[in-house]
Amino acid sequence: MKDQIDIEQKHLCNLVELTTEQTGNGFLKPTESSGIETLSSIVLLAHYIQQESSNQVYQLSYEGKCLYTSDPVLDSYLRGIHSIEILKQTPYWCKEAEIFSMVFNSHISPYILEYEEHLFWRAQTNLKFEIYGSNNYIPESSVRAAKLKNILVDELSKTFDSLEYRAFQYTRNLKVKRQYKKMLALIKRLLQLFNHILIIRLDLGWNKSINPCEISVSQMRANFTKFLGEFRYSKYLPNIVGYLWKLQFSKQKGYHYHCMFFIDGNTFQRHTDYAEIIGQYWKTMTENKGYFLNCINDLIKHRRFSIGLIQYGDHNALDILKQALLYICKQDQFLIHKQLLDCNLRVFQTSIPPLTPMVLGRFRTLPSKQNIAISPAITD
Repeated sequence: MKDQIDIEQKHLCNLVELTTEQTGNGFLKPTESSGIETLSSIVLLAHYIQQESSNQVYQLSYEGKCLYTSDPVLDSYLRGIHSIEILKQTPYWCKEAEIFSMVFNSHISPYILEYEEHLFWRAQTNLKFEIYGSNNYIPESSVRAAKLKNILVDELSKTFDSLEYRAFQYTRNLKVKRQYKKMLALIKRLLQLFNHILIIRLDLGWNKSINPCEISVSQMRANFTKFLGEFRYSKYLPNIVGYLWKLQFSKQKGYHYHCMFFIDGNTFQRHTDYAEIIGQYWKTMTENKGYFLNCINDLIKHRRFSIGLIQYGDHNALDILKQALLYICKQDQFLIHKQLLDCNLRVFQTSIPPLTPMVLGRFRTLPSKQNIAISPAITD
């Protein structure tokens, strides 16, 4: 299994999850997602400008008229933007969107009235946008849509090529790689110790019906910390030999934890049974305010990877597992929920890779349990 990874920065890896909702009868339905679509277009635009060194969308005549579209890819990304105003309403923060808004407000917004902004992105290239002075009936100047978009892209290319932005990208990539290496180190060690491990993937969260004012993010974190501690002492939970989790937010699920739990696969193979036990225990502990989703039932295909029994030396299974780990790492690569920026909470954690399969927790007497306890946690 290769440890070298290349953190691709082209698009939102969880776009499908952010723009769809799984119904009770097993179908995916689209949700209102103009804000996410705008963020996605901006991220794609930023990557394309950097990779292609492109700074012009349209070829203009000397008079400023658009002759033709010189870069159809840039044109399509710009048309995918709904409005800058909608970025203020989305619950997510994105560095690329922050830069995009700053450049737009500095160079483009003086020419566009607030109610015209959503029209600008799909306007005919030679449509004129005018600046009015004190006399609201006589425009002081006008610029065609094509020229405004050329100005926007040119200014964006300068910013995305700046040392400041590249330093931010480097730090962001380093965070993803650090999380990935911690997860991979844990799993490799568990496979060395047990040869077979049973992987359970669950989403643990809070029901939509819970008023956000009733429970804070810090309270949610306290509940989850208590839940993890129950694996040491509760006779109703299976003995896990490791875990990892990532705190996330989505419009459909609210705050939730993407979790992987690992069990000694030499003794236990019933993935579905143990997933149900862990999930039901979470619901009980949260007094039915919590919910769980067994990811084997998730219709988003890539989230069904790496569930069930995996064997040391199975390189194909390990490569698939790496993709699942990268997916978890990159959940907040571009989008971070604004509330998580302020609350200073840990959003990622793994258990410490154990040195030996020694018993650390409470001894269990149930025949379906194995007395191998979990090591303490490490965070990032």
